[in-house]
Amino acid sequence: MQKEPIIFYSLCLVLGLAVSACSVSAAISTKPTSTLAITQTLPATVAPTTGPSPSPACLASAGTTRQVNFHSKELGEIFTATIYFPPCYDANLAGGYPVIYLFHGQNMDDTFWPSIGATGIADQVIRAGQPAFLMVFPYEVHNFDLAGDSKFGDAVIKELIPYVEKSYNVCTTRQCREIGGVSRGGGWAMHLGLTNFDMFSAIGAHSMGWFQGDLYRVQNLLKVHSVSDFPRIYIDRGDQDYLHDSIDIYEKNLTATGVVHVYTVNPGRHEKAYWQSQVQNYINWYVQGFTGLN
Repeated sequence: MQKEPIIFYSLCLVLGLAVSACSVSAAISTKPTSTLAITQTLPATVAPTTGPSPSPACLASAGTTRQVNFHSKELGEIFTATIYFPPCYDANLAGGYPVIYLFHGQNMDDTFWPSIGATGIADQVIRAGQPAFLMVFPYEVHNFDLAGDSKFGDAVIKELIPYVEKSYNVCTTRQCREIGGVSRGGGWAMHLGLTNFDMFSAIGAHSMGWFQGDLYRVQNLLKVHSVSDFPRIYIDRGDQDYLHDSIDIYEKNLTATGVVHVYTVNPGRHEKAYWQSQVQNYINWYVQGFTGLN
């Protein structure tokens, strides 16, 4: 199954969203938006950029995926992730490759993003001249656990990312790391991206179910950071997404802080068909942040 049961998010709304959202000031409307709100510009097309020029022979080949497993001390069990390597991957490329970490939602696994076409689209944008990059798809085995009780996020930050950066030729600066996800995975992306503020240059939260305590995290960060310090942020949802109220609350709160972000409302529901219809836009937006690398 790819569609997530409503019961989990009903529980989240009771245990998490209700706690946070009820304290939103009157200035932040909870009425769902019905129009497109964009405070950054989405790239309409993938334009060629300067960078390394792989030979035509290898560039014509598809990128590859590899499932990796290692023992996680944080989780007390095996951590599994699938990694996408671009066409012409070069273990000796000067500077290394940037990486996008992409999370699945409930009732999904590390095959979700490849299943909606993310790897094929990555091949296309790289062939079009964008800097080559890796994608990492972590598998959250216990994806119905309450996020506040889960050690999954700690395992990602303390174990998975160091594992990737030790094992493969990747760039390790903030500009080279991006994070995103769908539904619960979008909640993880926003949570990890803001609680590890200096690690990621972009956060994609697609149809996100955000976590308790995260609504006012931006305000707290603005006590020690300026608006210009924030990563690029992309939030979207379908116009018939059953999480529309909570997503709109989060976005309005973000707007109230002045933090620049993309927010789009597109035709669709909270389901695989919607994310598949948007994955081209997602990948285009992520790779926009890698312009000038390599």
